[in-house]
Amino acid sequence: MGGRIFPGETPIQSCQRLLRRELGLDIASERFVAVCAQAFAFGMREQEPKHHGTTDAQFCYKVQLLNEDEVKKVVLDENEYSESEWKLPSEITEGNYHPALKYAVGNMLAGNVLEKMERKVEEEDASDEEI
Repeated sequence: MGGRIFPGETPIQSCQRLLRRELGLDIASERFVAVCAQAFAFGMREQEPKHHGTTDAQFCYKVQLLNEDEVKKVVLDENEYSESEWKLPSEITEGNYHPALKYAVGNMLAGNVLEKMERKVEEEDASDEEI
C-alpha cells in the first residue's frame, strides 16, 4: 500500500496514517524497518498538463504482522481497494509488476539475508561456513 506524505509528517507517520486508514491497523513506529528509498522523474504524467512530467520520492518500510490475530485485524478500505491477495516476494520479483515495487521487494529480501547473517555472527559458535 502507499500514498502521499502530508506536510509536517515523517515518512513513518505517513505510513502509520495510511495503514490505519487503508487496512485498519495501528502499528507502533518502532516496528517499521527501512527497506529502501528512491526517487523517480517521469517526462509525462496523467494529470494536466501531461507534458510537464513529475517527480516522486518513494520510502519503503516493512512491518511484520506479529500473529494470526493481527492478520485478522486487516480490513481493506473499500474506497481504496476492490480486491486484494497475499503474494510471495518471488511472485512480485518474477512477475509483471512496476519496477519500483520489484526494486523494493528485492531490497527487502537482501535486507532479510543481511539480518540473518548478522544474527549468525552474533552467535558464539558460528563458524565461517555457517555464516
